[in-house]
Amino acid sequence: MKENIRLGFELKKTMSAFSKRIDHSYFMYTHPELSQRSMFILNYLFYHQNEVVYQKDIEKEFSVHKSTISDLISNMEKHGYLLRRSPESDARYRNIELTDSGKEIVEGFKKELDKIELELQKQFTNEELMNFMNNLIKIRNCLKEE
Repeated sequence: MKENIRLGFELKKTMSAFSKRIDHSYFMYTHPELSQRSMFILNYLFYHQNEVVYQKDIEKEFSVHKSTISDLISNMEKHGYLLRRSPESDARYRNIELTDSGKEIVEGFKKELDKIELELQKQFTNEELMNFMNNLIKIRNCLKEE
């Protein structure tokens, strides 16, 4: 281990700063019923609208337990941002779909994220950005549970 280099600690501090930045955005302030995790789930559904998405797909994508996702989905359904529908072929499964209200919410959130993303990317050259992304993928792959 290299002395005085704490990758995990620096990643944690960076994620905390990113999280605070999102929490303090005007968008999150005006939508207190939604958590960041809820917003990222809605965002995921937005980008997978043309696919059948089940709860287990979201659990896998976000590496979150079934009960946590179930609670988040129930809350978003209660607020009218998504629907759960059982396909005719198998009533045991329920597709998760965005409502029009959910799509509107995602579009507003996306504007906030795009501003932050642009500000972050301005800090790097294209080569630095590609190297950074590759290194983040290496770290994530190293940390994945077997």
